[in-house]
Amino acid sequence: DTDFTIDGVEISDTYNDEVKSAVDSVFGQYLTYKDEIALTPYFLIAARKTTDAQNVFSQSYPYLKIVEADGNPDSLHKDYKIEKTYSAGEVKGLLLEKNSKFALTDEPSIWIIINEQDASISSSIGYVTKVTVGGIEMTGIELRELLGTEVLASHCFTVSYDGATAEFTVTTYGSGYGVGMSQTGANSMAADGVSYKKILSTYYKGTTLTEEEKV
Repeated sequence: DTDFTIDGVEISDTYNDEVKSAVDSVFGQYLTYKDEIALTPYFLIAARKTTDAQNVFSQSYPYLKIVEADGNPDSLHKDYKIEKTYSAGEVKGLLLEKNSKFALTDEPSIWIIINEQDASISSSIGYVTKVTVGGIEMTGIELRELLGTEVLASHCFTVSYDGATAEFTVTTYGSGYGVGMSQTGANSMAADGVSYKKILSTYYKGTTLTEEEKV
């Protein structure tokens, strides 16, 4: 049965010949892993590397592991690194609005403490796997979902507090949840003449591109 329904996607009534040709050239092809259709998530910008699906979905997939594209093309995107400053009052209001159980003491520097990260950027910066917020431990992706993408573009971030100005600085790297294929990285590879098959095998290691009749 090949009658698939995809929710949340709008199909245009018009398209040019280039789009039609691109779709026709790959129609009926699927990525599979051990003869099963593979999960193929994608996102906008990697924080230098992608991250393991286990860190985001709490489930491991053999083909959704850490990948680093040659030359770190994602870093060329204008939104690769975003730095935002918030007053202590703004942060307190935002956190308590999301969860009134956060214990925010008179010392703002300990409101948000990053406990563990995967060193995607450097030994001290990476996708956050454990962070304590107001005494409550959670994952970086949970904090991102709590605060929203306007505050945390990705769960690869750092948080610092300046007591002199009573301000927090939040710095994010990349955009999206970081699992699977980076659209920015894939676009850069394609511009360099890399085939779509090679791009897919780079981001979804161990998968096989399978024709429709073989699925």
